[in-house]
Amino acid sequence: YVYSSPLFVISLTPRFSHLWWYSSRLIGVGINKWVTTAATTLESTFSGASTMNGDLTKWDVSKVTTMANTFFEAVTFTGAGINTWITTNLATLAGTFKGASKMNADVGGWAVTKVTTLDNTFRGAAEFTGTERKNRETERIERESD
Repeated sequence: YVYSSPLFVISLTPRFSHLWWYSSRLIGVGINKWVTTAATTLESTFSGASTMNGDLTKWDVSKVTTMANTFFEAVTFTGAGINTWITTNLATLAGTFKGASKMNADVGGWAVTKVTTLDNTFRGAAEFTGTERKNRETERIERESD
């Protein structure tokens, strides 16, 4: 599953679920050309993709409602480009960056007013400083889940 051709654009269905699940060969070259405007779920899309570290700046995730385990154990993913994502429809972030030990993107601008689940979102994201993670909405969600 090596995607490395800059000659074409991949346009997929609204379900990106488990797309590169435990693929140790995906490196993310050209992944910024994917058309993601119809995506409604990114659940486990890069889960276990241990070599994936593509730039996701151009991804449109505005319709996505779940990012559960999206980058779970994607150990080399640093988070390039996700700070630009429009996340107004997100409902769950459970395990999104769990075990993504290199992830340290600024997600402080993400809209999380519809999020109801944050379980283990940053667990094992060892390099994540968390300086932009906390805001009134994430604190509300954490209080409600106690």
